[in-house]
Amino acid sequence: MPKVIPEYREEAKKKIIAAGFEMMSQKGYCATTLDDIAGHIGVSKTTLYLYFTNKEDLVIEIVRSVHAEIERQAIEFFKTEPILDAYVHVLDLILGRDLKRVGFTHDILALSARNPAIRKIHEDHMNKVIERATAGLIILQKRGEVRRDADPRTMTLALVALMSGLSSLTLKGIEADEIRRRFYETGAIILGMPDFNREV
Repeated sequence: MPKVIPEYREEAKKKIIAAGFEMMSQKGYCATTLDDIAGHIGVSKTTLYLYFTNKEDLVIEIVRSVHAEIERQAIEFFKTEPILDAYVHVLDLILGRDLKRVGFTHDILALSARNPAIRKIHEDHMNKVIERATAGLIILQKRGEVRRDADPRTMTLALVALMSGLSSLTLKGIEADEIRRRFYETGAIILGMPDFNREV
């Protein structure tokens, strides 16, 4: 059997993860097969088994990849944008380009209830997000940029829950522009920031 160059193997794995994410976003987790993914990138299903033992193994890597990309972009937003603008940019990442991506996110959250590996990835990611966001709010409280009369972790959890809840409303027919606007307005109230009527 010929040796695979490690750099090529990593690129091939990324290509499969991207194809899996795209196909599962389009068709849903349950309806997507490894044959669908292999056909989408023009390889055999046997080739996928060189990288992933089964569909759930691939989903675990998709979840890790999506979390890492959102985290990478979010860090940049929070470095350069006012806090609520940064949160709205993260909300846009979660909403993605269309409803199918939001639907896929909910498919994967449902899998978390039955798959301890996926649940652990979500748990670790969420704990890291909450820890960083809380630390950021503590700094903003010290600067007087957000309310000081509320616990920063409570505000963080409220913002995360608001983002999660509002993003799911796209599946129920609420337009992304309204979700963005309502997030900004409610986020400003949570943080005690008076300028919540501005255009987003």
